[in-house]
Amino acid sequence: MKKLCFVIIVWFMVLPGFARGNIPWGRVMGADTSSLSAADKKKAASLMGEINSYYGCSDSVAKCLKTAPGCLTARHIAGHIVRMVQKGRSEKEIKRAVMLRAKSAHPFKKHKIKPNKAQCIGDPDKAALVIYGYSDFQCPFCTIVLPRLEAMVKKRSNVALCFKNFPTLAHGSETVVASIAAVAASMQGKFWAYHNILYKNRKNQSRSELIEYAKKIGLDMERFKKDFSSRKAKKIVAREKQEGLSMKVKGTPTLFFNGKMYFGRKDAALLSDRMDEELFLSRGKK
Repeated sequence: MKKLCFVIIVWFMVLPGFARGNIPWGRVMGADTSSLSAADKKKAASLMGEINSYYGCSDSVAKCLKTAPGCLTARHIAGHIVRMVQKGRSEKEIKRAVMLRAKSAHPFKKHKIKPNKAQCIGDPDKAALVIYGYSDFQCPFCTIVLPRLEAMVKKRSNVALCFKNFPTLAHGSETVVASIAAVAASMQGKFWAYHNILYKNRKNQSRSELIEYAKKIGLDMERFKKDFSSRKAKKIVAREKQEGLSMKVKGTPTLFFNGKMYFGRKDAALLSDRMDEELFLSRGKK
């Protein structure tokens, strides 16, 4: 692991002997290269010549594409570079993004996280990839990222998504109460239905409104009110918050892919790409 991390740290280097313009564009994964302008192709090729693959093939991404087509890591890095070039990102931004990508895929430490199956989509015991999302029901960005992940995971039979409560007072005192209510809903197998209605009503989460949302999704109200007031529900929220803090979760949403903290942007293309990468790594591919 130390050797791998050392490789990640020193990977950015110029290999002047490689012809940067000779890129096998058809081997790039996760990006449409057919619409690249000549200027964008030149920029992408130059970056591929400067950035080394961080796993598998240890040469520049450009050289790996040409000489090691079986290196999926290099092919996905190439796609990441192309997407960022298409968005007009600077060379500095692109190099940093690939560095964060490497940190996400091959961290110094992989965490062991126990799922709360009542808060999962898919079966975490059978999935090749389990994504954990530490989230807050009044976090504005969470209302975008968690539903996005939910939709993506539902299309993949070998991926599970497990929610973890991480209420932060920065978003208001009601967020803790909302988390407890969501746990109470999970005790009737309706966590994600309740999760979605909370995010659609992020600014309307008073206690009376939380009870009304439970009615809307058809919960047994007598049981819900009992669970909502129970020590058990409160303990689950407290335990998940402490669990996140112990792994240095500082804000929401914070994601873990098979126990690896995710760094970088959370747009749909990059999240999908990260899923693909973790899945091929789980199969022993490079």
